[in-house]
Amino acid sequence: MKKMKITCLAMCAFLFYNCTEQQKKDADLERIDIHSSEKIAFSELFSEYSLIFPETTDSSFFAEAITRIEKYKDRLYLLNRKALWSLNKTILCFDTTGQFVFMLDKKGQGPGEYTFLADFFIDKKDNCIVIIGESNKWLYYDLDGNYLYTKTVDQEARYERFVREFNDSLYVCYRESGSYGICYIDRATLQVKRSAPIGHPILHEFTPSISISNSQGTFYYYDGSDVIYDISSVEGEKKPVYAVDYGEKHSAFKKNLTKTKNNDEIIFQGFAKGEISPTAHFLDNGKFFAFNYLEYDSEYNRKNPPSKDDLPATISHTTFYDKKTKKSYNTAHINFDIFNGVNIDKKKMAILGCADGYFYAVIQDLFSSDEIKQIIKSKYLDETTKQSLLKMDDDSNPIILKFK
Repeated sequence: MKKMKITCLAMCAFLFYNCTEQQKKDADLERIDIHSSEKIAFSELFSEYSLIFPETTDSSFFAEAITRIEKYKDRLYLLNRKALWSLNKTILCFDTTGQFVFMLDKKGQGPGEYTFLADFFIDKKDNCIVIIGESNKWLYYDLDGNYLYTKTVDQEARYERFVREFNDSLYVCYRESGSYGICYIDRATLQVKRSAPIGHPILHEFTPSISISNSQGTFYYYDGSDVIYDISSVEGEKKPVYAVDYGEKHSAFKKNLTKTKNNDEIIFQGFAKGEISPTAHFLDNGKFFAFNYLEYDSEYNRKNPPSKDDLPATISHTTFYDKKTKKSYNTAHINFDIFNGVNIDKKKMAILGCADGYFYAVIQDLFSSDEIKQIIKSKYLDETTKQSLLKMDDDSNPIILKFK
């Protein structure tokens, strides 16, 4: 018992020391207040914007299940879950006007098929789509979805949930399990050249399943410690760049982790009380650094208490950090004037991609007929967009908002 007490004290001391050291480092970082109540109109923040209406067919319908958007050349590639909580995924390809091009869904045991799609990326050097499959297999397809070949990746990089081109000679990937979170892979051999540990030993439980994000040539990494790192250097250095202020409640929640003997219990209790959960995207369009997060919807859950087996309802928010003015703007306080007063923050808008200086966001909830009548009176939207809105119905795909 005495030995156990000493061990617990040593662990608490270790965590306290590391938190203190981290606080000293954080003091010099640019701080992002996600709860900023700064009010501003959308048209004041972003000067260019347009709506994309993805064509709806039996093959292209995606409802609320898009988790990522990649733009390459004149096409958008969307990673789609077949259902909101399903592990079955497909890749949907649209052109930039919203016309459906093809669906990549090769579930099976034969050549060019896979039993599990973990993730995908566009190899821009070799002009192909690469699917991260099971059993260390990477499957290569041309940009029209035709199968090319399969390669086997190094065992150390298994179970990756993020792979991108790091430079002409390396890929970078993030592992969801194991001791090493970041791996750098030789492009030619697919052997791991170097790897880095996951970071914070306790708060790693709160990291998104994809903890690296790539935007404007910069790779960001988040390990649950409320610090966002730039890992873009060739040496793989983790350079802290932003300290994210999630608020007093979240800070108190993290401190409680150092006082409990049952981390699983405190984790469950914390999220049951509505702690904030960052999602997988940290995107930079050159002017703004933006990221999404989920917050417990206390009002809805009070009126509609979740059952024991149900997840509580959450609200999706996005914070935009202006890199020049150092101000933060939360979608909860942005007036989406281009939609003539309709509250887009209540429509589950999530930014899922960034390319060529543009953000790409999916507005997941459809507009009601009354909201459409209100939106088409907007002075900010052209007539073609208004006509497309009038054609929408309950079976339409969600809208993609493109802006910068």
